[in-house]
Amino acid sequence: MDPSLASNEKMPEYSIAKLDKEGNIKEYEEISKDEYLDMKNGIVQDLSAKEFSSTSEL
Repeated sequence: MDPSLASNEKMPEYSIAKLDKEGNIKEYEEISKDEYLDMKNGIVQDLSAKEFSSTSEL
C-alpha cells in the first residue's frame, strides 16, 4: 500500500477546495450537508433540453 494513501485522519463528508490558476489548493474548508445542498441547488439548474430560436437581429 502506498504510504501517502494511508491516513488515520477522518475525511470530512463535505468540503470546498478553491484552486489557483496552476491547480494548487489555495483554500480549503469543511461545510455542512445543508451548505453543500444549497450550493448544489444554486449550481445545478434545470438540465433538461431547451428549445430556442435563433435570429440574426442583435
